[in-house]
Amino acid sequence: MSDRSIVRVAEPVLGEEQASLPRHGLVQGAQDALVIFLKDLRVEWRSKEVLITSVFFGLVVVLVFSFSFFRGDAPLSVVSAGILWVSVAFSGTLALQRVYAREREADGLRAMMLTPAAPAAVFLGKTLGVLVIMALLEVVLVIAVAFFFSLSLDLARGSMLLLTLALGTIGYAVLGSLLSAMLLGSRSRDVLLVIVLYPLAIPILILGVKATSTLLEPDVPWTELGFWLRVLGMFDLIFLTAALWLFEPLIGD
Repeated sequence: MSDRSIVRVAEPVLGEEQASLPRHGLVQGAQDALVIFLKDLRVEWRSKEVLITSVFFGLVVVLVFSFSFFRGDAPLSVVSAGILWVSVAFSGTLALQRVYAREREADGLRAMMLTPAAPAAVFLGKTLGVLVIMALLEVVLVIAVAFFFSLSLDLARGSMLLLTLALGTIGYAVLGSLLSAMLLGSRSRDVLLVIVLYPLAIPILILGVKATSTLLEPDVPWTELGFWLRVLGMFDLIFLTAALWLFEPLIGD
């Protein structure tokens, strides 16, 4: 698809008279991000390709790792937390690959970048779609890990586990979305995504494992959990700021 045809497709959506004028207001940017987010949800609702594939892969990872690494004398908190976050990382990467593969097939990301929508709005809309898919995926994975390891959490610890997963998922999805978009034009994008994403995401994964294992140990004080969550939130802020700053120049190149 040529650049001119992409513009002709994009203009009716946002208005021909606005096609040459970028809109960078916060309200308009939020609306544009919401439109892109809802578009991705509608596409996924029709096919359910990404969610079903990622859930199935995540369950296989949990099952294999549970039988491979679990020993009767091993601490459940460490083993189960590690398995949970490894399965989230692996299946989340698969979700990222499939979500952005759709954009490559239809040249959709380039079309969105040619509309008056701000690049930050495009990035946030795509990232929100990935976040929802990963959140649904994590619900299934948490249930699977709790079943295999007979874990039980009270309301307070369960709520903190949701917060931990949310903070970790935000950082992982933001970083993964930026790298997936950047590598969209590469022939070896799937391999390169894994090579680049996992080393950069190590802080998120380590902090997630530490916070989750702390939650699963009843004798560990809550102050230690608060430390891990604060550092996790700090990394989320760093990744989000860097992604919003780098998205347009990286995609433009």
